[in-house]
Amino acid sequence: MVDATGTLRGALGLGGLLMLVGWRSCCRSEQGARTDEAAVRSVLSAPGQRQQVRRGRVVLQSRITLGAPSREYLVRVFVDVDRHPADVITVYLTSKIAKYWKEEE
Repeated sequence: MVDATGTLRGALGLGGLLMLVGWRSCCRSEQGARTDEAAVRSVLSAPGQRQQVRRGRVVLQSRITLGAPSREYLVRVFVDVDRHPADVITVYLTSKIAKYWKEEE
């Protein structure tokens, strides 16, 4: 749902809890056509990994497969969680999975 300020409202899954999230209209236009909104919503609701970037900011990320021939990518969503609703700051797609994906020990 988009409110009067152009912010997309949705839900953010953090450890089984749902939080409201605001997706700024500037973030929506910057993410580009390659990172589709459905993939971002999927990462927000059920991230493959959650990493603390700094106090109040997390990166939620998941692996996805795109293209023909299919290729694996990482969708990374940076979220400021120290406000209500939480704000999606930036979203991007990368093929550098080994650089950002942290294997659990």
